[in-house]
Order: sequence, then C-alpha cells, then structure tokens
Amino acid sequence: MFGLPRDVVREVPLEHPELGWFVDLGLRWHAVGARSQLLSIGGLEYPVVFNGIHTSSAIGANALGDDRAYGFGRVIAEHLGLDTSTDDSLWRERAALELDRAVLHSFRSAGVSIAPRDARPARREPEEHAPRFLG
Repeated sequence: MFGLPRDVVREVPLEHPELGWFVDLGLRWHAVGARSQLLSIGGLEYPVVFNGIHTSSAIGANALGDDRAYGFGRVIAEHLGLDTSTDDSLWRERAALELDRAVLHSFRSAGVSIAPRDARPARREPEEHAPRFLG
C-alpha cells in the first residue's frame, strides 16, 4: 500500500449547526469511507480496498468521540459545561449526539453523501403484514 497526496483526498471540515465554537476545534473527516484488508482466495492473499458511505455515528460517536479513538467526546462535553466526573450524567451520550449532528450538518452542507447515525430508523407505523402475536 502507499499513501496519497493530501490534495487528492477530499476532506469535510466539521462545524455544528448551533454551536459556534465547534468550528474552532479544527476537526475534519475524509469524504469517502474506505477500508482495506487481505482477501484469501485459493490459499493466496490479495490486498483489497472497499469503499462506501459513512454513517454519522461511525465518524462522530465512534471515531471522534470514543476515548479509545480520538477522544473528542470529553472535549465536547467540557465545552457544553457537562459534568464529566460521573457516567450517570450521560455526558458521553450527549457529546456523541452533538458530534453526530455536526458530522451530518457538515457532510450535507458539503454535498457529500452520509447516512444518519446507524442508519436503522425506528419503525413509525406497523407494517401491513406484520405478524400478529396474542390474537
């Protein structure tokens, strides 16, 4: 594998639709989601690259917000004035939500495709042929 020159990689600068200080963090993310791995066929291994559309939570909550990744969740929570001394305050969840909102807003403003959160919307109305339990 080899690196790419920075000028050929499109990055989306992240900003929040309501929190003006967010842009000062200087966060950005690459527009095309890609991952590489070795694919084994007939005992031979080939390097392959897959690409697709990001979800906002994969970038916001998981990559940027998680302490085991970039760890910006605490930074966001502190800017919001949240109590980070205990997980009972749900500061991680609130920070993840605001990171997701910033990612969605920024990608859509830049005209880059993105799926919201985990892209599994809650069902709003029962399906016409839903199974009936208990009568």
